[in-house]
Amino acid sequence: QQQGTDLVVDHLMQLGHRDILHLAGPLDWLDARARERAFASRVKQWGAKERPIVVGDWSADFSYDFVMSMKRLPDYTAIFAANDSLALGLLHGFHDRGISVPNEISVVGFDDMPGAAHFIPPLTTVRQDFRALAIKSVEVLQAAAEGTAIPQRSKISMDLIVRSSTSVPREASAEMSGLSS
Repeated sequence: QQQGTDLVVDHLMQLGHRDILHLAGPLDWLDARARERAFASRVKQWGAKERPIVVGDWSADFSYDFVMSMKRLPDYTAIFAANDSLALGLLHGFHDRGISVPNEISVVGFDDMPGAAHFIPPLTTVRQDFRALAIKSVEVLQAAAEGTAIPQRSKISMDLIVRSSTSVPREASAEMSGLSS
């Protein structure tokens, strides 16, 4: 969770985002809590704006309703959604509100769910190796059942899959278009 979240924050910071909202999953889930902690830590390391997170329920309906309840374009320029379903709801909501992703706000998900490459726009997201995770989980369960030494913790590699839901922040984008005139 740390590695994947670091990839997201680093990507957005390298694009120039300094104010990112984290739309978390339910904090009674270990994955959501780990991503939330990793996000807060990495944003602090970058010296970026720290803001309260929004806690969701993993669903596209929650994030769609979140966007539809906005009174105006938010001050933050990017959203890190704790999973791709939340990101999908954000993309749908921004589309319905006439807010351009990524021109006005960037969106990143987590999990690279099937179909994420076909969202509009295609979603930048973290790809986890679920097969490797499953194998490690079975090894731990097998060792516990057999009473043998439980394998040491190991990290499963993650990759940031950059697609077109992220770009430079709107301020930088406006400055760049003003320079080209």
